[in-house]
Amino acid sequence: MVTFLDALRQRYGAADDTAYDDDAFLVSTSKPKFRQKKWEMVGLEETRVKQADHSKLTVVSLPEAGIDKAESEPGQLKDARLLRVRDLDLSRNETLTLPEIDTIVRNLPALQELQLNNIPLPTLQVAEKWKYLRTLTLNHTGLSWDHIDALAALPRLVELHFEANNLRTFGRDESAVLPSVTVLNIAANNIDSWDFAPHVARQFPALKELRLHGNPLRCPADPVQLLTTLETLWLANAAMEGAQAVNWIAAQCPRLVSLRVSYGTLLPGMSEAQARMCVIASVPTLTSLNNGTVRPKERADAELFYLQRALRTTDAEERGQSYPRWVELETKYKSVMTASPEDASAPAAVMLRLTFRSLGNPDTVKTLPSSLTVGKLKSIVSTIWRDMTPDKQRLAFCSGDEVGAMPAQPLDDDMQTLAHFGVGTGAIIEVLDHEKPER
Repeated sequence: MVTFLDALRQRYGAADDTAYDDDAFLVSTSKPKFRQKKWEMVGLEETRVKQADHSKLTVVSLPEAGIDKAESEPGQLKDARLLRVRDLDLSRNETLTLPEIDTIVRNLPALQELQLNNIPLPTLQVAEKWKYLRTLTLNHTGLSWDHIDALAALPRLVELHFEANNLRTFGRDESAVLPSVTVLNIAANNIDSWDFAPHVARQFPALKELRLHGNPLRCPADPVQLLTTLETLWLANAAMEGAQAVNWIAAQCPRLVSLRVSYGTLLPGMSEAQARMCVIASVPTLTSLNNGTVRPKERADAELFYLQRALRTTDAEERGQSYPRWVELETKYKSVMTASPEDASAPAAVMLRLTFRSLGNPDTVKTLPSSLTVGKLKSIVSTIWRDMTPDKQRLAFCSGDEVGAMPAQPLDDDMQTLAHFGVGTGAIIEVLDHEKPER
């Protein structure tokens, strides 16, 4: 039998050194067994004393600790005075039952976040002491959606995680409403239809963030009302593909500021940098994409990349369907475009101010059209540094926006234009010599 307090002492130490044998310490009177050490010899005494005072713990993480009992005798947890614990992780303690979990929760009066991942739960009953919880994680517990009704007893619940529970149905019309929940995670549940959306919208009227990654969802023919109020959406590894899917997301989510997608799944055939630019330009409200901030310069580069792709599309109907923002962006960037869609003889281009950088040489700045091919760019480089002939060059570019910028992207196709690669004004062209090793 392993109690909660046993696991706590094992993980965070005990006030009395005698609770440990000699091999528990890195430095001891006998030869240490490094695989069993619990303390590093860095502020050993101070760390041991600080952690051993369990009454000061605010975060307790005990995943896979073999816990099967809350306490060995009544009153032990109360006597431990764990009055400050706000965040508790009991994940993967697979023999822990709901009554034992309830005993633990009842003795943690400050608890706000509880993780019960990978604990088989045949049912869900919430006691009165759970009412202060703000975040509850029930991933991979085997619970059904009907069990969510029990959470109506948690008036402060803001964040609910219900991932990987093999959901097929989403309850009844009379299912309980959880009015305070703003974040819902139902990822990896094999959901392949948007039929769940009306149920979720009714149960979670304050929802702002929805995580659906890992579900084989496709774009439906009809609008999804649930999405219209969302500010954050996770759709990585869904079954959506192509520009039409990106445009569908933009149309369905007018308030969206944060999005997570899988570039390779959503826009196959594009590099990660190109796919990112297409998504940013398609969704004008985004300020964060795949946990990366969308900076003003990145948005400008993305929108110009999007516009140039649109203007290279000669079929007007296809252009309108694939690039619905092209008219808006053409007006926005008219002053920097060198051709219009009516001028079919000349490719649409943007004049780019580029900085050429080569190791051991001073930087050189030139203004060139985005319609220039990489092959011609190499010829220009050879006029700047005459010893660097095109056959010796390897080119890459970075945005020039140092804060949070993506790594340098290779310009690895001599026949493609700078616009194809998404090179924006202010970019830095890195010129590497094939014959010289990189530093």
